[in-house]
Amino acid sequence: MENNVTKKSWPPYLILGLISLIAALILALTNAITAGPIAEHKMAALQETFSAVMPAASYEEVSFSSSAYSNVSSIYAAKDENGNIIGYCVTASQQGYAGPVAVTFGMDPAGSVVATKVGDTDFQETTGIGAKALNPEFAEQFTGLNAAEGGSFEAISGATFTSKAILGDANGAFGAMADAVLGKAGGEVVFGKREAAAAAPVDASALTPGATLKGEAQGFGGKVTVTVTLDDNTNIGSLAVDAPDETEGLGKLAQESAFTDQFAGKSIPVALEDISAVSGATITTTAVVNAINSAVPVEAEGALTVDELSSITEGSVGLQSNGLAVVSADSNYSGTLVGEFQYENGQLVNATIATPAPAVEEPAAEPAAEAADVLTATKPGYDNLDVTVSLTKAADGTVGSLTVDASTQTPGLGQRCAEEAFTSQFVGKTAPFVLGENVDAVASATLTSTAVVDA
Repeated sequence: MENNVTKKSWPPYLILGLISLIAALILALTNAITAGPIAEHKMAALQETFSAVMPAASYEEVSFSSSAYSNVSSIYAAKDENGNIIGYCVTASQQGYAGPVAVTFGMDPAGSVVATKVGDTDFQETTGIGAKALNPEFAEQFTGLNAAEGGSFEAISGATFTSKAILGDANGAFGAMADAVLGKAGGEVVFGKREAAAAAPVDASALTPGATLKGEAQGFGGKVTVTVTLDDNTNIGSLAVDAPDETEGLGKLAQESAFTDQFAGKSIPVALEDISAVSGATITTTAVVNAINSAVPVEAEGALTVDELSSITEGSVGLQSNGLAVVSADSNYSGTLVGEFQYENGQLVNATIATPAPAVEEPAAEPAAEAADVLTATKPGYDNLDVTVSLTKAADGTVGSLTVDASTQTPGLGQRCAEEAFTSQFVGKTAPFVLGENVDAVASATLTSTAVVDA
């Protein structure tokens, strides 16, 4: 007897549906596992970019109208360790020639750009053409522009698509920042060369050989003062710059000879395009040039008179038409004269001219005390880079002196831990030290401050 067995099979559509369901479940599980690490990686990359344009202890996302500014990726408030807002990071991205071109602006609370970073991990513009946008001198063009006022920058020659992408990024970022943070309409950004602020006209009569001139102009953080000494041809012989309020590692570099030496031999007025600007400090550089071009002779700062002189001995004081006081010895006098001059409201009201007092023999100096032992320790600071502390102990066991080598840390932030304003608070105290209790951290440099305390 024949036994017929009929095998049942599932319909193809049911098998296909099960395969699709299993694949979807696997993809969902994979996404759930990798979503966290991917998000953390993206945030780490974002914070690295933020640190380049606006270093801070923390960053907090700010809401804005994504529909009105569709090319703006994010706005983050940069905060110090006390939670105070010290600026903002605004990122926008737009399609360039070969891919998306992202731009991140670091802005102060008033919406002025302090630093700019072009490009991210997706940047693919053409080497030697669109990739010129990555050059620091290109990004420097945006420094000083304000979100509510707009401004201009020079497009990259031969890179129309890249330049237009950055233009769109700037307008989107400025608009979102002005709207969400400043409560204003965004200023328009256009293509065009930024012109330096016009300086006061130079008084040709002031340019006499060997004259010393002084001038000042507004920089990025405050007043920038220059002292100019003219050579025999009334060109610049030497230049000294005082920029105490400019940014460490940026604007303050204008005080160094590497920048000031290039002015030697140049005539006044100086053209901004004839000198090399401090990298990343366009505003400070412009202030130096404007201060030079508006400088006046030091002697002309106050009117000198001899009408009210009450005491003249062994010499005389005269007044030239150019405002300079001249000291002359009595007839037949040979030797050295010293003078004491008294001023009121910028005018010379009294002068005493006399021979110098005899030198008084100084007592012999006490023998130098034996040098105290110096204790040294090193701890990792920001980015795991070494911070070295050297100290001496006083007789009572307290810290007698403290020096910090924080040269590996961020200029203007961690490097401030080497300044006396921070190190002096350890002197006269005994360990252990605790941030926030017996010493205060440097603002926005918690990791470096902690390294000093640990060391």
